[in-house]
Amino acid sequence: MIALLLLAATAQAQETCSERIGPEVLGERVQAITEQVARGDRNLGQELNQLFRTASECVDGPVEKRDLGALLLARGAFGLLSGTADAGAAREQMTWAYAIAGRDVFDEVYGIEVLEAFDSATTGVLPKAFLSLSFARDPRVVVVDGEVVYDRSKRMVTATFHLIQWLDSKGWHSQRVILSEGDEVTVGGGEGQTARAEAEATVTGRIRVQSERKRKRTKRKRTPLEGPRLHLALSGSYGLHLARYTHDLGASTGGLVLPAGRASVRYDLGKRWGLYTQGGLGPGLIDASYPSLLSHTAAGLSFGARGHEPGWNLDLGGGARPIASSAGVGPENGEAFSLSPDFGGNVRLVFRQPSLQLELSADILLEAFALRFEGTFRLPEIGKTQLKPTAGIALGFMQSQIQAELPDQAFGFQACAGLLRSF
Repeated sequence: MIALLLLAATAQAQETCSERIGPEVLGERVQAITEQVARGDRNLGQELNQLFRTASECVDGPVEKRDLGALLLARGAFGLLSGTADAGAAREQMTWAYAIAGRDVFDEVYGIEVLEAFDSATTGVLPKAFLSLSFARDPRVVVVDGEVVYDRSKRMVTATFHLIQWLDSKGWHSQRVILSEGDEVTVGGGEGQTARAEAEATVTGRIRVQSERKRKRTKRKRTPLEGPRLHLALSGSYGLHLARYTHDLGASTGGLVLPAGRASVRYDLGKRWGLYTQGGLGPGLIDASYPSLLSHTAAGLSFGARGHEPGWNLDLGGGARPIASSAGVGPENGEAFSLSPDFGGNVRLVFRQPSLQLELSADILLEAFALRFEGTFRLPEIGKTQLKPTAGIALGFMQSQIQAELPDQAFGFQACAGLLRSF
């Protein structure tokens, strides 16, 4: 049974699949075998092996990362509960499950013993390795551990188990690898494939690997844009701003605890560019007696990494902001501020990593300017909804009445939380 836990994510598939299934069917089978493992069935070794092979070789479609993580967790739990593998090997499977699907992959049906082992397996920082994608034929879509990827260059990944799938004109292919810390492996069956990865490649259905000579003659075709094109981001924030606003009697200063909401939409027109629009809602749009610190709209062109993928983005466009200006009556008399629209430009620079996003944005308008820096962490995906929550902090500064000797100003910080989703 120890072979269950050391199953060849490095083993070569030399048989054709006895059946081919869709991702939905795989999800049902993973759920069923999870319940069997939790009940303590000691005769599941061969069935788990076969299901793992099916998941990594015989699925016509992207394997959901939660299903892949749940299957690895079931293998680890089975080895632990049945006593057919040492605790270290079982924890390794659980580490792989955590690296792919996060902590939410754990199922409470396993009980406290497996939970303690899972907690132990997920403690600490996962080591890193590198994965490069190279294909003999341009794929329509590429999926790594259940997530569509667009960047075909070298990418940093966890030094654990990985399942790579791709779809081209001949059908679905798959390949699985186990990486150690610092490894750099090329996968996908294309030129530059390493001997180690070549030995681990699996080809599904009627697809045959081209010879090296034919591969060199393959004409590179323009890869069509596949995968999600529309990307949404919603966030809310709440925090303290210190403000100074001028009026006919001088100036008023004070602290304001303000809520705000933000939304942005990007539509990909190409691999490296698209259209974006964004907007923010501050209290100034609700009640003119409060300053419009965060209210803005913008639209333009976005360049760089697609959607919410890791990498850089530069957004350039036009912007508008309803500015809260002094009404000349003093804040003690009620309606101290009036709204007057202002127009100009918007620029935003974003750097994304799998778990971190840094953003610097600026609105440069005719009568005002505003700067905002935001740092957010990405939290584990919520179930199968594909919603990705975020949490972080933002720092902001705004100044209006640019030509005035005593301009209106506000600066401060806010705590942020939001959701990301691609379609």
